[in-house]
Amino acid sequence: MEKDGRNSRKRIRSWYKACSRKKFWYSTSAEIIREYPLSGVGRVCNILGKQRQAYYKAENRTEKSEFKGELVLEEIEKIRQLQPRIGCVKLHHQLQDFLQSHKIKLGEKKLRGLLKKHGLLKPHRRKIAKTTYSGHGFRIYKNLVKDVKVTESEQVWVSDITASRRPM
Repeated sequence: MEKDGRNSRKRIRSWYKACSRKKFWYSTSAEIIREYPLSGVGRVCNILGKQRQAYYKAENRTEKSEFKGELVLEEIEKIRQLQPRIGCVKLHHQLQDFLQSHKIKLGEKKLRGLLKKHGLLKPHRRKIAKTTYSGHGFRIYKNLVKDVKVTESEQVWVSDITASRRPM
C-alpha cells in the first residue's frame, strides 16, 4: 500500500463503497490485493469489515464454479457436435442427467449467461411466414383506388390474395 496508511484506507473504503453490494466484496478485495500485493489479505479484509476466512471461502467458491462451468461447456460441445443448432431451452433439458450426476445446480438463465459469456448462443431464426413473393411472373394489376378520396365507410374495399404460405 501507500506510505500514508490513512490515504490508502480511504481509497480502499471508497473502492468498496463503489461495489458495496453483498456479492461484490470478494471481487473488490481481490482487485485491491492484485493492485497492492504487499497489503496482505488480512489487512484488506479488516479494512472492508470481513474476516480472512470469508475471503478464502469465496475464492474457493469461485474456483469451484469456474470448474463446474468448464465441465458444462465440455458437455455442451459434445451435444453441439451432434446437434449444432440446438437452443438454450432444449440444451438445458438434455443436460439434466449430466448436471444431476455431477451434482451441479444450473438453471436455464444461468446456462444462458454461461453460453453468452463464451459466445455460444445461437442467433434466433426468423419464425414469421414469408407471404409476399414479388418475382412470381403473374400479371400485376394497377392500384385503382390510389387517387380515390374516401368520404364514407365501406366506400372502398381492398383485398390481397398473396398470403398463401410458401416454403422458407
